[in-house]
Amino acid sequence: MNHPEFTIVIPTRNRLATLRSALKTCLEQDYDHFSVIVASNNCDDGTDDYVRSLGDSRIVLAPVDQTLPMGENWSRAMPLALARGGYVTYLGDDDGLVPHALAFAAEVVRREGCKVLSWRKVEYGWPNVVVETFRNHFSMAMERVIEVRSSSDFLARAHEYSVGFDEGPGLYSSFVHASVLTALQPATGAGSPRARPTSTRPM
Repeated sequence: MNHPEFTIVIPTRNRLATLRSALKTCLEQDYDHFSVIVASNNCDDGTDDYVRSLGDSRIVLAPVDQTLPMGENWSRAMPLALARGGYVTYLGDDDGLVPHALAFAAEVVRREGCKVLSWRKVEYGWPNVVVETFRNHFSMAMERVIEVRSSSDFLARAHEYSVGFDEGPGLYSSFVHASVLTALQPATGAGSPRARPTSTRPM
């Protein structure tokens, strides 16, 4: 595993203004072995044309011509991500990767041989966010600690409610190897593991 591959899935629905920034943070990473899947949910704000105009072979545009509920749009991108192999994460179209994120993640998974790598999210409130007190708010954990966890021990503790679900990995704040996601398919009874809970709101 000299150069782990990463796939970043960005579901989006008519939010080109923030998607531009999300894509910029991906394409400016100092690591070459990654791709970005833009799951465009029937966008009519120029999103598809913008993504095509970038002409970047690392970006895969996956549009649909009918508006899907958020959960369906997120889930339909999973088979595309699994087909690429490597590690998968989901990134909000108003979020971004911090500089050097992929290079650091590659270093950790090479050294530890882990199938899942989770992190505490860095949070930033856009200037136009609805809650005024969150506008231009930035927070980031400053600890430089890597904790190696046993998945079986953690799941046992979660089953006993001795740890919260938010203390475990999720596709919105983790890189999860495709082999793990593929193994989850029979347990979910679906064509692919859900990336997020179902919602009727388009995204």
